[in-house]
Amino acid sequence: MRLPILASLLLVTGVAFAQAPYKTQGTIEPGTWTVLSDMNESRNGHTTTYLADGKVLVTGGYDGTQNLASAEIYDPATDTWTPTGDMDSIRFSHTATLLDNGKVLIIGGWNGGFLDYKSTLLYDPTSGTFTHGPDMKYGRSGHTATKLNNGKILIVGGYSNISGNTTVVEIYDPVTNTLGEFASLNKGRSYHTATIVGDGRVVVAAGFNPDYGFQMNSTEIYDPVLNTWTEIGNLGTARDFAAAVYVEYENAVFLIGGRIFNGFEYEGITSVEKLSLSGDSWVDFDPIPEPQSYIQAFPFEWVDYDVFIPCMLVPGGTNASGFGVDLTFSGTYAYDFVAASWIEVPMFFHDRYYYAADKHQQDIIETGGEGGTVELFKASEFIAIHTTLNNTLSLSPNPADNYINITLSAEKEVNNIEVFNMMGDVVLQVNNVYPTQNKIALDIHHLPTGNYVVKASGNNQITSGTFIKE
Repeated sequence: MRLPILASLLLVTGVAFAQAPYKTQGTIEPGTWTVLSDMNESRNGHTTTYLADGKVLVTGGYDGTQNLASAEIYDPATDTWTPTGDMDSIRFSHTATLLDNGKVLIIGGWNGGFLDYKSTLLYDPTSGTFTHGPDMKYGRSGHTATKLNNGKILIVGGYSNISGNTTVVEIYDPVTNTLGEFASLNKGRSYHTATIVGDGRVVVAAGFNPDYGFQMNSTEIYDPVLNTWTEIGNLGTARDFAAAVYVEYENAVFLIGGRIFNGFEYEGITSVEKLSLSGDSWVDFDPIPEPQSYIQAFPFEWVDYDVFIPCMLVPGGTNASGFGVDLTFSGTYAYDFVAASWIEVPMFFHDRYYYAADKHQQDIIETGGEGGTVELFKASEFIAIHTTLNNTLSLSPNPADNYINITLSAEKEVNNIEVFNMMGDVVLQVNNVYPTQNKIALDIHHLPTGNYVVKASGNNQITSGTFIKE
């Protein structure tokens, strides 16, 4: 049964997908995201994969009118997107995984009608072309493809027009270019999460299957050495379209947000649950500040006085789908495990639904999701802008032209003010500040138009705020 996801995809034609709309109301909040050049085509339900050389491959998806077979390459050196060879067919909700040999394995996907592909493709960056790989036993979409520590690819779940939400598990061997069937899941599922952890096992959680109440709360762990699946304690909240991330610092998997059906429509949730690998049960964790679904999550680190600060980033998704018609969107957040708090990391202009993202070193690129826009998160910029968690400065006027006034509460003592641009560079610094009536005026007439962060420090306290220079 594909009705819930089909409904949310087939009815989105009432929404303008040609380009993601720039926000025209309210204040644009700056963050540590950089806006890159748009893709050549609008996409959602596509894939985004970093290549070995740092370029980015994007494939397939839905442009608001039809599913796509096209692919394009992003070159960060020139900030340009270039079409590359097309896939053999249109694909949506497929996977694309970088292999150790530098090629990208494309698996399955949906054609927008009644066909889920069992075929695989191999993209070769040197030639810019796709060639056929081995076929799977059944077609799949909404599955997961996880690279194991031995370089093989574990293919789990997904929906098949023949077998439904399948329990069949297959593993791709890039050395022999073959697929083999391995131990089956206990419960078939699609739109679940699959997360490799420190010891090489894979945690599969949540998902969609009408046989188990539609949204699922079950979890299974795959051991590639023993070729076995082990069921563990259920999630507290059943969900699909969630994000999961393994954080080494905690030796734990975090399941974030996801989608539930409230009896009238699908909606995102704020629930976060934690699975410590030393145990076998989920526990509630600090909820994310806004409901989220159709999302991904990534671990990252930044350095504060030579101390690594572990974090996880959740680029914002949608908090209410309304079967794809009345989309509302959520903010982007990072969780700081040292401060034990969520921090908003606003994106610039773009609302996103069913985006695709990937991580390379400490950079995270996010593409599409209701348009062709692209943004880049750099952990190095997070260092400069988010050394403080206390965003309490009052800045006016905002947007500003020649001057910005900083208003402080009576108990704040400020000795130093720094202004950062979105690259994390200090562009204005004022020392030995002596505020009059708790108000400080900064001359910003020389600053270029854009978004800025102000950091005020003194009396062992740091506060910050954001403003737009017109």
